[in-house]
This record gives sequence, structure tokens and C-alpha cells, in this order.
Amino acid sequence: MVLIKHTFDGIIEHSGYFVYLQGLLYAYSIRQLVTTTMNLHVSLQKPMTKASVLVTCRLVELLKAIEHTFHRRTMLLAECLNHIIQNVSHRVLTTLKTVKVSGFTGGSRAIFDRKISLYNHKKSS
Repeated sequence: MVLIKHTFDGIIEHSGYFVYLQGLLYAYSIRQLVTTTMNLHVSLQKPMTKASVLVTCRLVELLKAIEHTFHRRTMLLAECLNHIIQNVSHRVLTTLKTVKVSGFTGGSRAIFDRKISLYNHKKSS
């Protein structure tokens, strides 16, 4: 099983964004855990114990609660997604600008320079 470690260093400025991303990560992890458990029992042809069925049912219930919360908060999530995308885009462009300044060499240098200058022009306006 692959463990995914996520960090939120500087990406999230508002607690709503952190909660949104944390909810997505929890939902993904729970779904993977339930799917893996079910697939292992099927592939090994071993019946699930009563305890493992109860735990799996609780995980599915928790997953449905997360889903219901996301549906209830659709308007807030729409606002959060725009801010998250804008923040991540800014970080990517800043990183690319750093690469350019440090001596990026390649065949698409003119296109890269043009895109960075367009971004800087929009930002200063």
C-alpha cells in the first residue's frame, strides 16, 4: 500500500481552504482503504469477519458523511476552488520565473520569456 504524505506549507491562507483539501485527502484515503480491504478479501477468497465488516461499514458511513458535507457547502467550495487555483498558479509561475532567472536553457526560451512577461504585465496592472 502506498502512503501519501501531504503538506500545506504556505498554500493555504484561510482555514476554509485547509479544511476543503483535508476533506478531499480524507475521502481519498478512506475510499482507498475500503477498496483495498474489499479487494484483498476477494482475491484471497477469505470471508470477512464480523469486526472487519463493521469497521468497513463505519468507514463507508464516514465517507458518505464527508460527501454530504461537500454537497451542503457547494457555494463555499466554489469560492475556495477559485482561490486555491489562483494561489497554486501563482506559485507555479513564481517557480518558473526563478528557473528563468537562474539560467534556463532550452529551445522554447522565447515562448517562456513571452509568457512570463505577459504574466508580469497582468500582475502589475
